[in-house]
Amino acid sequence: GAAVGAESGALRTFTSSDPLVADLANEIEAAYPGHVVGVNVPIRDAAGRLVTDADILLKNAVIQVKSGGGKGLTSQLLRTEQATGLPTIGYGPTLKPSVVNGIQRAGGLVTRDKTLLIEVVKPGPK
Repeated sequence: GAAVGAESGALRTFTSSDPLVADLANEIEAAYPGHVVGVNVPIRDAAGRLVTDADILLKNAVIQVKSGGGKGLTSQLLRTEQATGLPTIGYGPTLKPSVVNGIQRAGGLVTRDKTLLIEVVKPGPK
């Protein structure tokens, strides 16, 4: 008979109080079904203290989504990466150039380009 795989299942739909988060999570899910682990996932340190929320948790990365200019994003990326051990990417369509430059100077990953972001988080070969 015909193989029935994940392709036949309906895509999961993610919701968030932040429309940017929900839209991006759903676009990533559409591009790579099953790749999104969750949205607004609480991230705790080894002692169990809440460090931050992962706006979008993927199998291979965390995306922190910011609307507006991106105030506080640099430190949030650092905290998230330290707590999860996953590459953490800042994303916001209206991030200020100074914020983007600061994150890049600090060796962080950041973009305003959603298409690029979706390409970058593509799952590796199984």
